[in-house]
Amino acid sequence: MKHIRVIVATGCVIAVAAVVPTHPGLAAPPVQAQSVAATSTLAVIATITVGSSPFGVAVNDGDDTVYVANVFGSDTVSVINGRTRTWDDTITVGTLPYDVAVDGLGANAGLVYVTNSGGRTVSVINGRSLDDSGTITVGNIPVGVAVNQLDDTVYVTNSDDSTVSVINGRSLDDSDTITVGSNPIGVAVDQVDDTVYVTNRTSGTVSVINGRSLDDSVTIPVGSNPIRVAVNDGDDTVYVTNFDDSTVSVINGRSLDDSVTIPVGNNPVGVAVDQNDDTVYVTNLSSGTVSVINGRLGVLTDDTITVGGNPYGVA
Repeated sequence: MKHIRVIVATGCVIAVAAVVPTHPGLAAPPVQAQSVAATSTLAVIATITVGSSPFGVAVNDGDDTVYVANVFGSDTVSVINGRTRTWDDTITVGTLPYDVAVDGLGANAGLVYVTNSGGRTVSVINGRSLDDSGTITVGNIPVGVAVNQLDDTVYVTNSDDSTVSVINGRSLDDSDTITVGSNPIGVAVDQVDDTVYVTNRTSGTVSVINGRSLDDSVTIPVGSNPIRVAVNDGDDTVYVTNFDDSTVSVINGRSLDDSVTIPVGNNPVGVAVDQNDDTVYVTNLSSGTVSVINGRLGVLTDDTITVGGNPYGVA
C-alpha cells in the first residue's frame, strides 16, 4: 500500500492528510448514494503556515511542489516543498489571487497559472526558477483555472462576464472566449477526451465544452450554488460541490446526466479526485472537515477528516 497526501487550504494554513487506500477495482458511474464503513486510515500529519486567506491549491506531481494562492492581504502565492512539508518561497502576483493550476507535462512542464480575481489577468510563473514570467489579460473577475496538460491549453472562468477564456499555453496568449452560464466559478478538464466542465454558480448548472471545437455543447442542471468541479479521467465521472445544498452532484461524463447526489458536510467548496484509486475529497467550509467519497461505489465513506477553519481548496 502507498501513502497519498491530500493538501487542503484552510484559514491561513495548509493541512496535509495522509491516506492509505485499500479498495481496488473499477466500477461504472454510480446509481445510488449511501454511507459505507471506512476503508482507509486518514489523519492530518502536518500543518504549514502560508499567506493570508489561502484559497486555491495545486500540486506539481513531477517534483512534488505545492502552490497556494493567498487571496486576501498579500497578493502572493506560497510555494511548499511537498517532500519536506515546509514553506519554500513566496511569489508576488496580481491582485487577489484566487486559484492556481500547474502544467506538469509537455514543453511547458512546470508553468504555473494564477488567476488574479481583483483584476483581469492571469499570472504565469516558471515553476523551476520561481520567476513571474508575465501576465495574460482575460475577462472580468477571473477565478477558476485548469490546464489540459496534453495540449497545453489553459481554461479560465471569468465570473463577472459569464465567459471562459481559452489560453494557448505555448504562445501564452488569450486565443478564444466561450460564453457559459451565469457566474462561472470552477473549471476542470478531462485529460483523456478533452472535455471541459464549468460550474455556473447562479445558474445552478454545469457547462460542458468540447475542448477541440470549443463549443459549449451541453448544460447540465446540478444543485444550488455549484462551486468547484473535478473529473476522474479513467471513468469519465464528474464531481460538483453544491454549496447551498451541502451535496456533491455526480455526473456521468459519457451520458452527460446528473446520475446521483451525495450528501457531505456543511457548505462544500473544494473537490479533488485521486486518479489512482478513485477516492474523492471534499472540503466543507462551515464544518471544518473534509468528506471522503468512494468514487467506485458512489458512496460517502465514514471517514471524515477534521482540518483547520474554513477549508477551501484541495489537491
